[in-house]
Parts: sequence; structure tokens; C-alpha cells
Amino acid sequence: MDRPSLETQQHDRKAVIFGSSGLVGRYLLDLLLQDSFYSKVYVVVRTLTGLNHPSCEEHIIDFDCLDEYRFLFDVDDVYCCLGTTIKQAKTVEQFRRVDYEYPATIARLAQEAGVKQLAIVSSVGSDACSRNYYLATKGKLEQYLRSLMGLTVLVFKPGLLLGKRKQFRLAEYIGKLVFPLLSIFLIGSLSRMKAIAAQDVAKAMFHSIQYPSDTLDFYYDDMKLAGNK
Repeated sequence: MDRPSLETQQHDRKAVIFGSSGLVGRYLLDLLLQDSFYSKVYVVVRTLTGLNHPSCEEHIIDFDCLDEYRFLFDVDDVYCCLGTTIKQAKTVEQFRRVDYEYPATIARLAQEAGVKQLAIVSSVGSDACSRNYYLATKGKLEQYLRSLMGLTVLVFKPGLLLGKRKQFRLAEYIGKLVFPLLSIFLIGSLSRMKAIAAQDVAKAMFHSIQYPSDTLDFYYDDMKLAGNK
């Protein structure tokens, strides 16, 4: 399927965003609502947030029953910022549910509904064959996404995300202290490992939907470039 050009996009363009309460998702939602690119943005949440904006519609759903919310996919673009950690999820099974099953179902429903584009947050180092369960899960999800014919999938692969989270993560806190010192050594292909501001990832996601290119996998340099345009 050919990706839509900016010149041919409709004035009543619509989008749906999953994971708007997360670090990247919060910035992304602000960008979508501040811009006139979309006439309607559906925000999918577990609990009501009270968000009030003329272009926004909040929908409280049960993520374990995503197939019951097919009406939410009557849109042009889908954004997925869902993600957790095994520590946060408490169990490997719950982690896989959030980081693989939910995004995979969202992508399938998007394809079935004829959605044009899906932008999703993954992780640098994702590899279906990785011994690291987190990275293997991300890699397997990407494999599945690439198998969906007719749906353009844009995968954003940040390293350590910089920004203020609602939940404190010790490992990320330590990383934020160490990574700036290591960044000068991360050159060439290693630059994709650099820490990046969540806001830059969000900007890159929105920009890449607005201005289609041949790039489907976005790493540090790609996201910094797109986000600064």
C-alpha cells in the first residue's frame, strides 16, 4: 500500500493512540492535540483521565478484549506507545501481555480495518533471537508486525529514554547519570545506543507520519533528525 502524501491528506484525518499515559505517549498526545493535522484523536485508556479537548475523545477499554473495540480503528493512523518492564509487570506472563499481545492485536485490528499507518515504540537491540527476554519479546513483535500485509509499520527504537516518569525506576535513574558520560564514545553504529529524550521520540513519530519516507526503522540518529525538523 502506498503511503499517503501530505498534499493528499484529508481535512478530517483521525488517529487513535494507545499508551498515552506513558513517558513517550504523554508527549505524543500533547503534540497531536496542539496540531491541526487531526480533526479527531481517540485516546484509549484504562481509567478516565478527565482530558478535555475539542479534538479528543477518551475511551475506557479492557485491553484483554480489544476485539470488542473495532470501532476505534476507523481512523487513518494508529500510534502505540504501550510498554512496561518485567519488574513493573510482576510476572513474565503479564509483561508479554503488555509488550507483545496487546500491540500485536492492535496491529492486526488496524490492518483489518484498513488503517494506513502504524507508529509503534520498540527498543534498540530488539532481536527475536536475543537471550534477553525483553529484547527477544520486542524482536518477535517486530517480526509479526512486518508480516501484516498492507499496513505500513514505523518502528521507533530508542535506547534509554530521558524524561520524568510517573513511576521511579532505579536502573533508569542510574543510566541517566552514566549515559551522558558514555555518549562521547558511542559513535558510528554505536550511536543508536545513546540515551534520547522521550519528547524527541514523540516528535519523530508524529513527523514521520506527517512526512512519509522510505525509513521504517528509526534509531537515535533518525529520531533526532526527524524530531528536529
